[in-house]
Amino acid sequence: MADIDWPRINPAQLKDRLYTYGAIVLLIITAWFMGMHIYQLINPPTITMVLAMQPGGNKPQVTIYYSCGWKWSSSTAPAGSTVAFDGWCGYTMASWSSISPSNYYFKVYIYDPFGPPANPAPYGTVNYPEGSGYETYSVTLNYIVYNGAYAWYWGVGPVSYAPNGPTLGYFTASINGYWTPNMPYTYEGCAYAYATMGINGGSPGCSSITITG
Repeated sequence: MADIDWPRINPAQLKDRLYTYGAIVLLIITAWFMGMHIYQLINPPTITMVLAMQPGGNKPQVTIYYSCGWKWSSSTAPAGSTVAFDGWCGYTMASWSSISPSNYYFKVYIYDPFGPPANPAPYGTVNYPEGSGYETYSVTLNYIVYNGAYAWYWGVGPVSYAPNGPTLGYFTASINGYWTPNMPYTYEGCAYAYATMGINGGSPGCSSITITG
């Protein structure tokens, strides 16, 4: 029976090939890690950057962005006439069910140096999401010192909002109201998201009305 002529590999050649293949694999892995690092620098994870701190650690409740506004029914009005106003804040949020709901604030105020009894209290209807749905209430603003000045004020928060399941969406909190100022003056009304976590789109949203005598 003839002997089988097995191919022989030079140990030195085998060693060189192993070094070469190992270097290629290491180069591929290094390039992959560098590529992932560059991608994260260009496209940072938006949601994880703004996790809200809660007792017991970080929980995935996020306000990504919010902005507020205020509108009077007219820029001027005679003293003693009733004017309408609308105040609102819009929120873009991510919420992970009722386990870790999204929390937000909503406040409205009208600066008024005269107050009662010269000027009666503004009143209206507020509408905002709470729990898994929207709530509607009739409210009367209270006369207090706010930000170092006298103002008619109403606010709520932190309000927990947890729609069913993980969501990323937009919702609003608002007030539709009326006021009958008797004193000639330029009054400023504002809506504010206050201490809501996230990127503030311009602090309070305000607008003025001039009451003429």
